[in-house]
Amino acid sequence: MPLGQLRSSPIALDGQTHFRDLGGLPTRQGHRVKHGVLFRSGELSRLSDSDGQALEGLGIRTVFDLRAESEQQHAPDRLPATIRLRPIPILQGSFDPTAILQQLKSGDTAALDELMPAIYRSLVVDFTLQFRQFFQELAASPGGILFHCTAGKDRTGLAAALLLAALQVPAELIEQDYLASNASLATLNERIAARFAPYGVTLPQLEPLLTVRSGYLQAAFAEIETRWGNLGRYLDEGLGIDRPALQKRFLYPA
Repeated sequence: MPLGQLRSSPIALDGQTHFRDLGGLPTRQGHRVKHGVLFRSGELSRLSDSDGQALEGLGIRTVFDLRAESEQQHAPDRLPATIRLRPIPILQGSFDPTAILQQLKSGDTAALDELMPAIYRSLVVDFTLQFRQFFQELAASPGGILFHCTAGKDRTGLAAALLLAALQVPAELIEQDYLASNASLATLNERIAARFAPYGVTLPQLEPLLTVRSGYLQAAFAEIETRWGNLGRYLDEGLGIDRPALQKRFLYPA
């Protein structure tokens, strides 16, 4: 199968439409990411009992919650007791709905277009310690692993991109997995749009905030190049990733 047709596999749940297995993606060295070991999603507060059983059936043993503490408190994950929850808060206080609303009401869409790249640059500059903790615990956690934020597209999307880069997945497939989130966000985006509707804000106006774009991820990687010289140094020195150990843990042998 051509590389451009490969993507991670979506999984249907009652309470979360943005959930998928990263397994099957090929690496530049001829390996593939193991199936049933690495999963990514949006928040898990709406999971049904059968969803919880499905997570157990998938072999998931640890969930990393990358949401800010306020997000976790507002909508706590609903998980079976058999699954360990590890919160690693990222972007605490960085998302200001009031400021966004003011921009939308003023018609300042250009500022919104710049907001998401700025957030991605902030992620790799201001939250390196949190991502470092995530990767250290990821490598040491047995069984299947699920990591998520609220929408599952930005913090989770960057974490997945960095993880796949450390596993030597080609850049075009990393971007493909990142952009695949757009197909799964309709339900969540409708809920977000409903919150802004009383203020006269429409879904198209919110589009820069509710989707993923190649430019957002590229902004993060460009910032890494500026600050660290190259992605490899950021993975090795900034995040402290033991790439050979990570590849042994999450890749099938060639």
